Amino acid sequence: MLNLAEPDHPLALEVVPSMAAELLMSLVAVGDTLHKTKDADSYDFGRARLQALSERLASDLVPSIDRVTAGYGKVTANLLGIVYDSPEPRDVSALLRRLEDIEPLELLLDLLGYHIAAHRRMTPPDVIRRAAEGEVEARDRFLRESSRRGDDLSKAQADLLSNSPEGVKDSLIEFLCRWNDDVFAEIAPEAAPVLERDAAAKRALIESNSPERTIELATNGIQFNRDPGIERVVLFPTYVLRPWVLVSESDDLKIFCYPVADDSLEIDESIPPPQLVKLYKALGDVNRLKLLRRLADGPITLKEATQLLGGAKSTAYHHLAILRQAGLLWARDDADKTYTLRGDLIPLAGELLQGYLARGQGV
Repeated sequence: MLNLAEPDHPLALEVVPSMAAELLMSLVAVGDTLHKTKDADSYDFGRARLQALSERLASDLVPSIDRVTAGYGKVTANLLGIVYDSPEPRDVSALLRRLEDIEPLELLLDLLGYHIAAHRRMTPPDVIRRAAEGEVEARDRFLRESSRRGDDLSKAQADLLSNSPEGVKDSLIEFLCRWNDDVFAEIAPEAAPVLERDAAAKRALIESNSPERTIELATNGIQFNRDPGIERVVLFPTYVLRPWVLVSESDDLKIFCYPVADDSLEIDESIPPPQLVKLYKALGDVNRLKLLRRLADGPITLKEATQLLGGAKSTAYHHLAILRQAGLLWARDDADKTYTLRGDLIPLAGELLQGYLARGQGV
């Protein structure tokens, strides 16, 4: 019997080092710092450096950011599909030229998440398009259904729809040009070689692993669940967003912005290995130890983790993300957000510590 739910051809996987994608990720990280939507200390890049980058913003640029993102930097991650479709080397100049060529309405639809399947399942595509065209009834329905997700994206979408497509396009291009010149120029020279090194390492992984296994290794524990309609996956390495993974999509393309591996960084040997720091940070919290003990009995969903900790879903997600970033969990990329213990990496904490201490003794 033919199973129409199963894809009949292999998944196409590509690793793409892109400075345009990294520019968008820098916006997410600095935006989180500006609007305190995520603890700046959770970034390997460091609170001090992110704050220093924030301070480089001219006062007139901050309102421009908010006109496009409404304080939700991940809105611009919806442009990653455009980055992928830009000419190689997919740098910032190529992205800006591509944006100039796009019709204002189509660009607004990109920012609204029109090409993300979950959004189209929640609201019919024709309703989203009519909302972008200015139809009041369609806009109200789209925003009402979008708000059910319970995140800040619906506010950003409301702000985007309060402007004309032409106004959104002009603001976006002006804002990205200024961001590139005033902020990203500080990061780009150190990020570019790291992205290239890591992309080369991940391409080598593809030669000896399945696409699904390569995704797990690159993202440090996210188990890819191939949804119907997804034909291709692109891995964008990111330096500034470490250790977080940003997941997006554009029609049949699944997108992972994954943190570059420690091996791709040029690290002073006197500094503790980042993996060692992540492991001990993950283990040094009562709530995370409670989660690990529960995970020893079997997989857990985000909903179950929230009930176990007795707090907000965002708090449970934060703790689970830290455990995954440390390499202690598998995270299933599905609707239930299912997590499984990676017990094989727990003994690694002691080995990493012993190795670091031995280097300090000159052994």
